[in-house]
Amino acid sequence: MVDPFARKGYRFKGTAEVLTEGPQYDAIVAFYRQRGSRAVIKSIVLIEVDQAASLISPAYDDGTSEAAIRRQWEGHYADLQERWATNVDTTSE
Repeated sequence: MVDPFARKGYRFKGTAEVLTEGPQYDAIVAFYRQRGSRAVIKSIVLIEVDQAASLISPAYDDGTSEAAIRRQWEGHYADLQERWATNVDTTSE
């Protein structure tokens, strides 16, 4: 799991199970529904974690601060969003 703006996160290793139906799947979906989630949940991944380790991008190797890296990536994604928005064909409605 990585924060795409801070370029930091965690790596988990273990055994995974994918649930798409059944009592455990239903209970987990209900858990999220009770907390307001309206997302379509097609599957749930359960991981029995054996190891966890922090993950830090090589972008930090030169001493760049987290704030600077965050600004860089937020700007990058904002530029992508702007380019996408200007290239969307709005005439085919």
